[in-house]
Amino acid sequence: MTTVAFRRVLTGADDAAEDAATADLLRRVNAERRVFLSSTRIAGRYVGRISVLNHRTDRARVDEALDAIRRHTAPG
Repeated sequence: MTTVAFRRVLTGADDAAEDAATADLLRRVNAERRVFLSSTRIAGRYVGRISVLNHRTDRARVDEALDAIRRHTAPG
């Protein structure tokens, strides 16, 4: 599998709020310029994507992307 789609899910939020939260997450992660997350719409909902296409991409780079997502979604 080379592409994984994801979105922010917020308790009590509607689709528009989750779309905005997902877009904001992508902006913040991409602003760090360590990894690049793309986006698309699935069934009308905005989703982020991690896409691994380069054969040289290693586990450490994928972990870095996941760590950035966790960091920017952590409460606080």
